[in-house]
Amino acid sequence: MSKLYIMKVDGSKANLAPSKLITSIEEMKALANPQAIRIFKEYSTPSCPIDIANRLQIHEQKVYYYTKRFKRLGLLKEIKSEQRHGTVARFYEATLNSFSFMLSQKYEPLGIRNPLHSIYLEPFITNGAMTSRIIVGSPDPHGPLNLRASDGCCAIDLALFLGSFLGRMEGLNYKLDIEVRSSDLKNNLILIGGPSVNMITRKANKMLPVFISTKSSPVIYSKTTGKKYSEDGDGVVVIANSPFSKKHRIMILAGIRFQGTRAAVISIITDLDRIFGGRAADSPIHKVVRGKDANGDGIIDSFEILE
Repeated sequence: MSKLYIMKVDGSKANLAPSKLITSIEEMKALANPQAIRIFKEYSTPSCPIDIANRLQIHEQKVYYYTKRFKRLGLLKEIKSEQRHGTVARFYEATLNSFSFMLSQKYEPLGIRNPLHSIYLEPFITNGAMTSRIIVGSPDPHGPLNLRASDGCCAIDLALFLGSFLGRMEGLNYKLDIEVRSSDLKNNLILIGGPSVNMITRKANKMLPVFISTKSSPVIYSKTTGKKYSEDGDGVVVIANSPFSKKHRIMILAGIRFQGTRAAVISIITDLDRIFGGRAADSPIHKVVRGKDANGDGIIDSFEILE
């Protein structure tokens, strides 16, 4: 389903706002006078009609009239209700903060990467700036299993992809897992590599709906479906609230083996639309993917979603 956005370009920065296209005379009439606009603007945040009437010093019946009209046209949505003085007060909010009118459905191609992908990548990338830290496993033997991480090449591919959305770089944006300190965890994090080779993934692993066991024969386990996945090319893509900081988000691209981590990274850099499935950037993502060798050269170059 196509969506409409307004793009604001400020120098090297580009920001998008979802917008509703006004197409009917009824919608135009509903917003066609100053009083209607004043009332409708109050619904930019959840509001009750009686509160709006008090704030604007307008008769409450007038506010209720426009509220009912806005709701019937799909311009408002009910957010919540509460008991107030023996009655039910209902709170509404505008379905979107932007509305558009077009003389004709003519669009110009941007000729650049789909700008919606920058929305998917928030808050890891915000306004053309890297607002997260990439953490990869150390290539030296480390951790309980004394293993070397070999996911560095995956990190390079991911960094090249993320770089296409950046307007500037400020400082270093990655660390090895053995270099991470507690203060580093108070950031948005992108973790590459499974719990056997990335100790930060290991810390977050069991707290997630989809995780990789660290036993001698590791498997991916889904708490949602109860299914297990054990092929070397199986991996997970997790985007969720960080277990280390309530204010931040975490992205984990990890596999049972290197091949699974590669599959997880490929899923992000080749098809964000399928991974997000039309969901908003702040929606949790818990995917199990399996790497595929599409051209038969022995190297994983595509993926399928298992769940």
